[in-house]
Amino acid sequence: MVQVINSAGMETLVRLIVLLPVTVTPQRFEADPVTVTAAVGSDVILPCVSKDEINVTDLIIDWTKEGDEIYIFQEKKPSFRHKDYKDRTSVFTKELQNNNFSIKLFGVKQTDEGQFSCCYYGDGKGRRCTNVTLTVITESSANISEVKENPKDPDLRPDAAVMAAVLVLLCVGLGVGSFISWKRRNGCGAQDETQTNTETQQNRAEATSLTVVTMSDEEQEAEQDHHHHQ
Repeated sequence: MVQVINSAGMETLVRLIVLLPVTVTPQRFEADPVTVTAAVGSDVILPCVSKDEINVTDLIIDWTKEGDEIYIFQEKKPSFRHKDYKDRTSVFTKELQNNNFSIKLFGVKQTDEGQFSCCYYGDGKGRRCTNVTLTVITESSANISEVKENPKDPDLRPDAAVMAAVLVLLCVGLGVGSFISWKRRNGCGAQDETQTNTETQQNRAEATSLTVVTMSDEEQEAEQDHHHHQ
């Protein structure tokens, strides 16, 4: 049996359809969370990069911190909403077409510590977000951390440099001392050898002289004996 709805019934049905609440919940994709550490007074980049192929023409980019909206990009126009970040935040406009929605925060304060969220949507692919946790440290903490990390690298340890310098000086000193000692030994040896040669030559000369003198006396005595016998 086919039931025919008259004009009055059709009008009532249309009204019911119009009055029904229609709720559309965009799909939300969470990327891997990111943690960034920055010192007070420094500048830091809060990263948000999509690997999807996105047409930024109709894209909406929304940055919030713990629920408070600080920046929104809509209809190709950036808008900074939060008073604490309006003059301390910038975006990489030329990088938007490369799916880089990161923001740069200048002059980090201790109050900036917390969780930031970067969400982009409007291209029909759902709402996708990346959570960025900013950890703020003091300058003194950064210096202490740097000092603790330096000893891991032996090239950066001052005691290693001092020890190396001392070893070099010791090696140089030992080398110079050995050279001087060698020179002295060789010099004394040469002098002794020269002196010995000189003394030998003198002794030979004296012996020769004595021999000559002795032979002369014998010749004289022989000659005298010869004359005496005659």
